[in-house]
Amino acid sequence: ITLGSPGFAGDLKIGGPGGGLIRLRAPTLDVRGLLSADGGSGEGDAGGGAGGGVVLRSSILSGSGMITARGGVGGRGVENSGSGGGGRLYSQAAPARLLSYDVSG
Repeated sequence: ITLGSPGFAGDLKIGGPGGGLIRLRAPTLDVRGLLSADGGSGEGDAGGGAGGGVVLRSSILSGSGMITARGGVGGRGVENSGSGGGGRLYSQAAPARLLSYDVSG
């Protein structure tokens, strides 16, 4: 699992930055907020950045928060550029019932 790639720049506009990489290691992880490795939005005709990655190395995963690695939205200029692809999520533990996950692109 790696960082997300930046979006393609168009007409001197800046493509959205790629998402980051989150690595957490602990015996127990309790996610109650937001863990986000989302890509950024593109400007003008530039594309959105790809989602990054989230690696969770834990025996127990719990909580009611949200974990995301979504692709950034493409710019809405003349040519309406594309959004970035979704990122990746890896967890050693079984999915927690109350956690929300989103790696869409």
